[in-house]
Amino acid sequence: MRRISTSYLWQSTLFWLVIAAIVVAAVLFALLMLLTEGWLISLVITAAILCALAALHYVIWGRSLLDETRAERRTAQAEQAREQVIPEEPFTLVLSDRERVELIEFLQKADKPSIREIVERLREFTV
Repeated sequence: MRRISTSYLWQSTLFWLVIAAIVVAAVLFALLMLLTEGWLISLVITAAILCALAALHYVIWGRSLLDETRAERRTAQAEQAREQVIPEEPFTLVLSDRERVELIEFLQKADKPSIREIVERLREFTV
């Protein structure tokens, strides 16, 4: 007995679904043509022209606007990335006495006002 693969069955089913959709669309189009007495063709042509104008508008203006705002988008993305990197809550750094002394010595060499506060807070915890 020959076994039929599932991909073949899926392709066959998809093929018949597409054919059925085309037939239903053609019948619906013919019915609407009879009901609208030919106005449907004018509406379809008008819609196609509007779609073409919209595509042309995007090609002309949309692309240039994307190029102009690229730098602004990059800075906004970098800002969002920076906000995600900075921890929202304070964290606890567990150090031994020897590590704490080494860290204080290292930070004292930097000698910046913002680091001085950190050194003072570290000295508070020295035993």
